[in-house]
Amino acid sequence: MPYMKYLMLFFYIVGCLGLQAQNTINIDIDHDDKPDKVYLTSTSSTSVKLVCLLSSQNFEELTSLEVANPKGFFSLEHEGELIKLGYHLDYVERLYAYFEYNRFEGDLVLVKMERSVDGDNDINEAGRSILDVERQQYVGNWSYYNYADPNRVDMPKFTVKMDFPKVKLSAFDEKSFVTYRSRCKQQYQEQLKTIFPKGNTFVNGEFHVDLDDDYSTEVVYLDTYTSRLVCTLSTVDGSVEVRSEPTGFYADDNFEIVHKDNHFALISTVDEQVVEFGFDEKNQKFILLNSIHKNLIDKDLDGDGVVDSVQVISVDDQLQYICQLSSQGFEKVKSGLFYGLEVKVDAASKDLVLEMFFSRSGVNATFEFDPILKTMVLTNMDSWYIYDDVNQELNMKTGAYKASKKKEDSDDEIVVNSTIQLPTTTFADFDDQFLAKYYEKTSEVFDKVSFHQDFDLAFGMKDNFLSLYMPDPVESDLRFKGCSISFRITDERGHTEDFFVSKTDLSESSDTFYDNEIHYSKQLGYYIEDGIAIFPKGIKPGLYQVQAVIAHPDFLEPEVSNVIEYRIE
Repeated sequence: MPYMKYLMLFFYIVGCLGLQAQNTINIDIDHDDKPDKVYLTSTSSTSVKLVCLLSSQNFEELTSLEVANPKGFFSLEHEGELIKLGYHLDYVERLYAYFEYNRFEGDLVLVKMERSVDGDNDINEAGRSILDVERQQYVGNWSYYNYADPNRVDMPKFTVKMDFPKVKLSAFDEKSFVTYRSRCKQQYQEQLKTIFPKGNTFVNGEFHVDLDDDYSTEVVYLDTYTSRLVCTLSTVDGSVEVRSEPTGFYADDNFEIVHKDNHFALISTVDEQVVEFGFDEKNQKFILLNSIHKNLIDKDLDGDGVVDSVQVISVDDQLQYICQLSSQGFEKVKSGLFYGLEVKVDAASKDLVLEMFFSRSGVNATFEFDPILKTMVLTNMDSWYIYDDVNQELNMKTGAYKASKKKEDSDDEIVVNSTIQLPTTTFADFDDQFLAKYYEKTSEVFDKVSFHQDFDLAFGMKDNFLSLYMPDPVESDLRFKGCSISFRITDERGHTEDFFVSKTDLSESSDTFYDNEIHYSKQLGYYIEDGIAIFPKGIKPGLYQVQAVIAHPDFLEPEVSNVIEYRIE
């Protein structure tokens, strides 16, 4: 209701003013029987940093990153030796991050998250959740609002595994709060689905949803006279009615409406017509996401002001696109055939985007009208491998190729930027054979350029022997001949020079591919057995840092090993 908006606004202003207060905690955090100091310091009207001064570290500042909270305020307290940072939203929702001192890290580390929501809202979950970050255990204890029989009902308490980053204080910001809040909502919705498999928000032709995340209910329905989605939003000034573009569905049509995460889909129950809308919270309007009717799309592709069309048909057990351009007399131009599981057209794009889905991958192919060739020409390929987690894109105009792949057991990515030139491809040339060529070429470039990013280069010395090896050889059929091995020498003043040593072949079998001894002679100075001088003749005695560097023309950048220390006597 509107008065609730005024009340929340009042609380929000009071909370922002309260940001300036520096709530200080004096307890022994680092277990040295000396009091330490923890406090919040404001960096802006809506942001703070958590500061910790430890006696064991001579009271040098340990600080978090800037933590922003535009919709609320902060609090700081402790539970025993745990520091508890509060992240409050509109006095309705509270999140807490618990930090504990870790002597191995020399820093405070996030060990627990907590969230609670008041029970006076009938859309979002009400109750409490706790996440043990170290054990990756999430416990939810919530209640829900049953629209069919309006009342609040306790949900069974549940425990699930939740992988959540164990962040140090020096790397902590509001992202942990935002991520935990999002995961809590997701867990709540998943549990709610087990109780209401067909949804809980749709009653008597209306959706009861919280579109603008303000803990008040909006009602969304289809006005079957105008064919538009309609909702009324509460504001500080009263209320405002929001209407979508026409959906194409009217009272005499057979259809159903599906809702998930502010995404509304109207689906015909008699043919293949689908219309999808999202809700833009910032601009408070519905946005058309997709519109498909029997896989037929109508838009002006050739720029003559007349609508053209693209359709998908089945040919035996294969699929095919048909394009008809008004500037070409609506002559049917057929693509090649595809064995994909499904092919579609992206109706929301301004360009012609053909979508294909296969057993392990998918492709979005973008076409533009070429006035010289008087046909649609392929300009961009965007594809992905589902199981290998590889995403790649090729600009057919410039040849610019970029790809990324998640490393196993890591959040790090292998990123490749290169160039691939493929011949001009028209709509009629686009088929399974072209896709096979595309995948063959991109896989070859990706494997070559990314090979050295997928292994660790280790460097060590024992009994005056230098060993260069891969601790975990990667799986690949590639072999790189004539890799250049150099040593990077850094003296005590920080001056660095690279000295070529030898050539070697590199492949997946190269577990240990360099193992030689350091020698000294008056003619060469210090040198590697069977190699040329690596230390310049006449080098002064002292302690030097040495790294191995492997380079190859197919590598985007040289691979550099760890540092070892070597003393010249």
